[in-house]
Amino acid sequence: CRRILSEDPNHVDTLYFYGTLACQLEKYESAASLIQRAIDRRPNIPEYHNNLGSALKAMGRLDEAGKQFKMAINSKMPEAYNNLGNVLKEQNRINEAIDMYQKAIQLRPHFAEASCNLGQALVRIGQTVQAIQYFHNAINLHPNYVRAHYELGKALQAKGELKAAMIAFQEVLRLH
Repeated sequence: CRRILSEDPNHVDTLYFYGTLACQLEKYESAASLIQRAIDRRPNIPEYHNNLGSALKAMGRLDEAGKQFKMAINSKMPEAYNNLGNVLKEQNRINEAIDMYQKAIQLRPHFAEASCNLGQALVRIGQTVQAIQYFHNAINLHPNYVRAHYELGKALQAKGELKAAMIAFQEVLRLH
């Protein structure tokens, strides 16, 4: 890859690959810069905008991240709806976040992460019973999804179903 960039510093696929790798290594500034350079050369790739949004979100630049996720959403990309939902949730725009998670699930009904995120958002607006259904859905889709078991346990505990909450928390310990 370095050889490719030394010969062609604007090689779009390599810029994007390095940017994605930098994001996975939590080098978000570098990731954002590299992915932005790829977008400057090939602006219509939704995955590029989605991953740039992820890097910007990790740096706390929520407004910029939201803009990138919105650009990716234009392609009906479920991950972008889920990611925009996460930004909106962090901005306490819960009802808007719920809409984004629901759209992500509409596009990909077996999207466990979006189901879990939707459950978390529903808990925040006091819809614990409905949230529990989404946590169960996430667990049914991915039985080893630790965060879904944990969120289920918290929701059950808040609802006063302590025995069921204990079972969910025991599953978290078993899986972790």
